[in-house]
Amino acid sequence: MIFKILLQQKWTLILLISAPILFIIIGYQFIDRTTDDIKVPVALVDPYEQNITEQLLSDMSTDESFNITHATSIPEEVLERGEVEAIFVLPEDLEGKIRAGELEGTIQWYRHERSVFDGLFKEQLASAIMTRAIRSEAANLVQRYQSDADWNEIYEYGLRYLEPEPIFQIQFESVQQQISQVNHDSEDWLLFRWLFWIFIWSILAFLTQLLLNWKEQNIFERLSTIGHANSLRKAWFFTFLVLLAILTVFTSVGIQTLWLSSYNWMTVAIDVGIVIFSLLIYYLLSFVIQKRETLWTIALTYGVSASVVFFLIQYNLLSFNWWFSIFLPSWILV
Repeated sequence: MIFKILLQQKWTLILLISAPILFIIIGYQFIDRTTDDIKVPVALVDPYEQNITEQLLSDMSTDESFNITHATSIPEEVLERGEVEAIFVLPEDLEGKIRAGELEGTIQWYRHERSVFDGLFKEQLASAIMTRAIRSEAANLVQRYQSDADWNEIYEYGLRYLEPEPIFQIQFESVQQQISQVNHDSEDWLLFRWLFWIFIWSILAFLTQLLLNWKEQNIFERLSTIGHANSLRKAWFFTFLVLLAILTVFTSVGIQTLWLSSYNWMTVAIDVGIVIFSLLIYYLLSFVIQKRETLWTIALTYGVSASVVFFLIQYNLLSFNWWFSIFLPSWILV
């Protein structure tokens, strides 16, 4: 009976047509990303902006399997969101350490619990560094017996003197355990914010149903004769705007403090913005729809679609595009 009533609504037909198109577009984006743009995202951090970093990046640029981000500080928030497989931090005076052969434990390796392919980049980075270490060792060895030899010239042709040693001679310092815990806490916080939006979205559907009940009872038509129909709608909008904004601020600050031991006002502003736009959507819908069944069809379709997009982006199954902003939960991942 419910489905029969829903199928009789014109909005239901529109949603039944548009929903498959929406999922086809999302599916195409997913397939296009996984087939044509398969790259392992990693971050190479050099806090000291050394010249050798650019040389290492140049050596590894021929391998198109990696999407390398060069940074001067550790972007832990990017790793927590799973946007990169791992972060590799270069030490101070790396070139001097290479010349001296002091490479053990010099590179920090940050990864999270879902990292899979970062070991491939570790091999590439180790190979690039060890190539220079071998050339440096060759130059040191030759200069030890020929003091008048040009060190730089020998270094340039060092691979002729010594064969490469195993690339995993470098000992990376792994920081996986700490990052895994931080990443887990971050995922819990994002999941809670999504659940809070689902709660608000459902509550707003019930509150909007109140407006539709008034419309069915011709209350707005009666008030329009004395010029108060719009006043009632505005009172409904601003009353719940203030109440939901206050509720969101306290909830966002409280849960941030509980999960993250601190709070960020930008995060609070995003949460409040999501709630305000959700309220605005329902407010505008109250003008164009007539039946409660249509309201719940729209609320359910949008809620499910927005949640699917949220989780696809969260687990790196979908690359973020600007037009995904029409799905309010995606704002949480900004």
